[in-house]
Order: sequence, then structure tokens, then C-alpha cells
Amino acid sequence: MACVEKEEYSLANSVLSTMRTVGQSSSMAVVTVVVGVVLGSSALDQSEPAKLVETMHISFAIFFCLCVLGIFLSLKRKE
Repeated sequence: MACVEKEEYSLANSVLSTMRTVGQSSSMAVVTVVVGVVLGSSALDQSEPAKLVETMHISFAIFFCLCVLGIFLSLKRKE
């Protein structure tokens, strides 16, 4: 927000809010896909604990890779 002129705060805030919501929705979509692939059609309360842990590990690995990609893209932008 420091790079935005005072007259455009409302527009910048709405863009920022939209991007935050898109990020949250995308994250939930990724987790839903991982749960669907690993657990299949079984219910969460009937799944083996090892499968739930595997689901968490896969999700964290995916989000770690996305974070590293974001860091590199941010650093590249400043060059």
C-alpha cells in the first residue's frame, strides 16, 4: 500500500482483498484435490491415520513448492 497514491487506496485495497480471497480458495481447492486423490471416496472419520498424515505431507510439500516459487518470483521482480 506504500506504493499507492492516497486517492487510489480503495482500489488497491479491493484488489488486495480479492487476491487474498482467490489465494484462500485456491488453497482449499488444492487440499480438496489431494484429499480426493489420497483418500478416494472414504469418509475422513473412517480413514486410516496414516493416510491422513500422508495427505498433510503431500499438501505441505505442494504449498512449500508454491512458496519457494513465489519467493523467487518476488526476488526476480526487484531486479
